[in-house]
Amino acid sequence: MLKNRIILAVAQHKLWGSVTLAQYVRRLQHPAWLGISRRTTPVSSMYGWDRGLPVDRYYIECFLEGHRLDIHGYVLEVKDTHYIDKFGAEVRQCEVLDIDPSNPRATIIADLAAADVIPSDTFDCFVCTQTLQYIYNIRTSERLLASYGFVLSQTL
Repeated sequence: MLKNRIILAVAQHKLWGSVTLAQYVRRLQHPAWLGISRRTTPVSSMYGWDRGLPVDRYYIECFLEGHRLDIHGYVLEVKDTHYIDKFGAEVRQCEVLDIDPSNPRATIIADLAAADVIPSDTFDCFVCTQTLQYIYNIRTSERLLASYGFVLSQTL
């Protein structure tokens, strides 16, 4: 009975994304019990990655997919180039901004709130996901862009 239900669900489910059949079967057999009011630990210790794509990442990726053509030219991203690699169209050069000097992928070490080391009017696109809520002065991100540039930002 369960096997027939799984096959039917797989046939009807069109947007699988990164969910494997094993993960889907595990969810059907052992669903998360969210009704526990005395629980002091999270349902998932891996922020939802153990059950597929976390819900915030789904919306970030939908947003960036819709603006795929805006990610072009000289592009800046915070922490790594994950979204530039996945959604970039005709990226000429990319830079990685990070405040942590131990990040091996960082090409620019600076605090975004006071990024004086980065020249003005430089980037065609700035992909800034889940970062601006930690920055007091967001005018710096506008200063980094060329006159026709885009800031693609998403916050919680």
